[in-house]
Amino acid sequence: MSSDVITSVSISSPSDASLCDALTGLVGRAYLDELLAQLVRSSVEQAFAVLFVDLDRFKRVNDSLGHQAGDEVLKVAASRLRDAVRDGDVVARFGGDEFVIVMPDIQSVAVTTKIAKRVVAVLNDPIHIGGRLSGVGASVGIALSDGSSSSADILRQADMALYEAKARGRGRHVIFDHRLAEQADRRMDVESAVRSSVELGCLDVHFQPIVSLVDGTAVGIEALARLDHPEIGVVSPAEFVPLASELGLMGPIGRWLRHYTFDKHRQFRPEAHLSLNLSGTELERPSLIEEILEDAEGFGIDPSRVCFEISEDILIHEKMKSLRTLKRLRDLGFLLSLDDFGTGQASLTAFRAIDVDEVKIDRSFVSGVEENAVDRSICHAVTVLAKGAGARVVAEGIETEGQFNVLQEMGVDFGQGYLFGKPEPLI
Repeated sequence: MSSDVITSVSISSPSDASLCDALTGLVGRAYLDELLAQLVRSSVEQAFAVLFVDLDRFKRVNDSLGHQAGDEVLKVAASRLRDAVRDGDVVARFGGDEFVIVMPDIQSVAVTTKIAKRVVAVLNDPIHIGGRLSGVGASVGIALSDGSSSSADILRQADMALYEAKARGRGRHVIFDHRLAEQADRRMDVESAVRSSVELGCLDVHFQPIVSLVDGTAVGIEALARLDHPEIGVVSPAEFVPLASELGLMGPIGRWLRHYTFDKHRQFRPEAHLSLNLSGTELERPSLIEEILEDAEGFGIDPSRVCFEISEDILIHEKMKSLRTLKRLRDLGFLLSLDDFGTGQASLTAFRAIDVDEVKIDRSFVSGVEENAVDRSICHAVTVLAKGAGARVVAEGIETEGQFNVLQEMGVDFGQGYLFGKPEPLI
């Protein structure tokens, strides 16, 4: 252990073996609770910090190599954490692949962030397990005592900071502030709204036109889900769809969306191509193909008129179940679109994973296509790449005639954006 700061609170090791975790030898939850209660009582005179540590890729190691390998990873992680902290700091196993580091007598935030960076670094180093190198990595949430918070409050704050660290891309640390508490409250409100959305009829769908950049004629519509809850108001898809996926609720929401859009499409725009999103969690559902076929047949929808949009991130790890589902949909005559191309991590790999009928250039590149040479080059490169793979190209977020003209000259096939029409309900 290093010794950046000498602690002034006397902390003794637990004499009762039952207070220690049998697998890692670290102290457990009972001892942690007792220690935090002690520190809270003296926190007016002496500040302390709590670091919540979560292994980023532990589940993948556990699933692929087995629980015995997972246990070995936890023991190595525990050993590295003990070596990473200061003399007098306490490392506890909180549960599963989560650990808590308690740092008494914190005289500056810099000391805490130094330890957090060290923790991320040592857990990012590969671990030798069963003749293989397994990288797990870690995210860290930090909470600092303020002289008034309870031990439960501080743990909750560290957990909120940890959630934010993982949301920002993992492998980093975040220090709690009250903005994170507001975000956590908002998340709970949105989670409640998502859980009740289908039952309460809070979901709605708006449709945005997709036009030909050759002659400006409307050729299709994209269905965009909206959540309008009576208590919290309108929630954007960017906010509620990832949460619904995380909660495992995209099954009923996705099916409701297909019923609604298929019905509207049949009534008002049967000649147009219909685009709608398909989430990664839906692709993992065994009954998805059967449900889509049943829905299409029930509403009399021609599969060749339906284009399912998928994020390139779905293809990063080339999950075989998801790829088989996508290939099966394509074999059944449905079209596939690679959405927001270039903004995720798969990019070129996506073209090798599965054939797609369409590639959508993200609006973040389209917005600068007139003035920014880099954005223009990216749009051109995506167009050439997609057409070389036999896919048509759709540019998202077209708002000006200038953008339209540049993309048209570039050879982009289709476009959507406020220049052609905002998302609106079909009558």
